[in-house]
Amino acid sequence: MNNVDKIKLKGYWRINFQPSTLKERLSIPQCKEIVEKNSVMIRGWDYPPVFPNTENYGTLPKNTFYEGWIDDEEYIELWRMYQSGQFLHYLALREDWKELPSEGSWKAPKKALSIIGTVYQLTEVYEFLFRLTQAKIYDEGVQVSISLNNSYERQLWMADTRRVPSRRERKTGAANIEIPIKKLTKENIIQNSREMALRDVSFIFERFGWDNQPIETFKEIQEGFFSSKF
Repeated sequence: MNNVDKIKLKGYWRINFQPSTLKERLSIPQCKEIVEKNSVMIRGWDYPPVFPNTENYGTLPKNTFYEGWIDDEEYIELWRMYQSGQFLHYLALREDWKELPSEGSWKAPKKALSIIGTVYQLTEVYEFLFRLTQAKIYDEGVQVSISLNNSYERQLWMADTRRVPSRRERKTGAANIEIPIKKLTKENIIQNSREMALRDVSFIFERFGWDNQPIETFKEIQEGFFSSKF
């Protein structure tokens, strides 16, 4: 079983950045180098991860792209950076591959989506996009596609019960949640990447019945992420 097949067994994220103009921007070695130089490491784990080759993780050059992968406990991922500048990432939902903590009567659901983890994850995605844009990969614009898959009957979950928005179960009936595709300019990304991450968070949580939440609801979590207070 390859990594993508395993990832698709449970919940997972699919992230895709596609340049507005398709042309060869990078050599094969540069495909790896651009990911290494711009990978986001704020909470102790790289996004996307780039590690030396071992039994559980590594990188490998292919015909038109560089590929990175990991399969280590709850960390199951596969990414590709293409010579065109297209970036594709399959990322297993970590909540599905580890035992979640429970506190008293507040039990972790069988299928969970971490509220804080979702803010962190989408913030990392857009911070990586921001860094790639600063590195001039998307000077002519980029199309961004993000989806949360195998989400049916998944429930919002917060490990810290003091921060739980309510005791009400918030589930989704959507099999997959696809955030509307964005066609962004370089200026859009440089000026608004963090806000776009929070708007995507709001879009996802609305599909769980957590409606009409102002961006400020999640901005504090995001700011704590960047100041390493998580």
